Formats: sequence, C-alpha cells, structure tokens
Amino acid sequence: MSYINEALKKAQREKDALAAKYSGFLAARRKKGKGLRGRPFLWSTLIVALIMLAFVLHSWLDSRGTETTSASKGVSPRDASKKEVLLDGKDLYERARRLQKSGRSREARRLYLKALTLDPQNVQAVNNIGVTFLQERNFIEARKRFEDAVRLQPDYVDPHYNLACLYAIQGDTKRGLDYLQRAVSLDASVRQWARNDDDLWGLRALPEFEEVVKER
Repeated sequence: MSYINEALKKAQREKDALAAKYSGFLAARRKKGKGLRGRPFLWSTLIVALIMLAFVLHSWLDSRGTETTSASKGVSPRDASKKEVLLDGKDLYERARRLQKSGRSREARRLYLKALTLDPQNVQAVNNIGVTFLQERNFIEARKRFEDAVRLQPDYVDPHYNLACLYAIQGDTKRGLDYLQRAVSLDASVRQWARNDDDLWGLRALPEFEEVVKER
C-alpha cells in the first residue's frame, strides 16, 4: 500500500513538473506575441517607407535613362519639332505648286499661305503667290508679293523677272526693262525666257529689249 502511495505521489510530482514547464512555455509565447501585436504602427510605417524609397529610386533611374537616350541622339525635342514643322511646310509647298501647274491658282494660293505660316522664310512660296495673282490679273497684290520676295532674297531671280512681266503687261516699259535687266544680271538664262514669253510682248518692239536679251 505504501509502495502504491509512493508511486502515485511520484507520478503526481512528474505531472505537476510537466504542467509547470508547459505553463511557462505558453506564458513566454503569449508575452512574445503581445510584444509583436503592440507595435503594428511601427511595422506599417517601415513598409510604407520602403515602398516609397523603391518608387523614388525607380523614377530617378528612369529619368536618367531618358536623358541618356536624348543625349546620345544629339537632337533636342525643340530641334526635332522645328525640323518637323519645316518638313510639313515643304510638303504644303509642293502640293501647292502641283495645283498651280494644273491651273488651280486659288487652291494653290491657299496652300502656299499655309506653308508660309509654318516657314515664313520660304521665298519661293511668296513669289508663287504673286504669280497666282498675276494669272488672275490682280496686279496690285501680285506686285506686293514679288517685292516681298525681292526683299527676302535680293539675289533670287524669279521675282525680278516676274516684275518685268507685270510692268510689261501694264505698259510700263521703262520699269519692265529695268527689272528684266536685273533678272538677266542674276541669271543669264533669262535671255532665253524673255524671247519666248508672251507676257513681254510689250517690250519686244523696243531696241532696248534686244540689247538686254542679246547673247554676250
């Protein structure tokens, strides 16, 4: 009986020791968990800060990559835009010139004017607008355009020659011969143009005309 009591007491002591050990383990776990749950704001703040840092770093690297590409090409966005505008102006000019050759002077003039809004220095467009007015016998507007072209590029032969034609048509032989002489001084091939141009018929009977167009 005493043996059994001793055995029971021993078993009870072992059971109590195991229970105490397990209770200590659970207490430690609860304490650890409580510490983690007590700092959620700190962890959230840290995560947000890391995300923002990654975003800023990515944006910086991306901008650096863009700058490198632009620098390697050697063309700024402003220069590229200007080049594109000039190309558009030339395209409009060529379309207008084809319309003018087909006799559609008003449509051609409309496109020449658009081309000039993109490239105001296109002296050929200015001169050709004058030609469209001359074809319509609007001498005032034609003269203005030819004179504008001469101011833009004094050594451009076409407006000088066209002014010679304009004054010849109007019967102003003195000015007609004067501008014809200027055109010949800029381009000797004008002599051949003048011999076959009906717009200069008013000058052909003059001895001065032969003097201007004769071969040197």
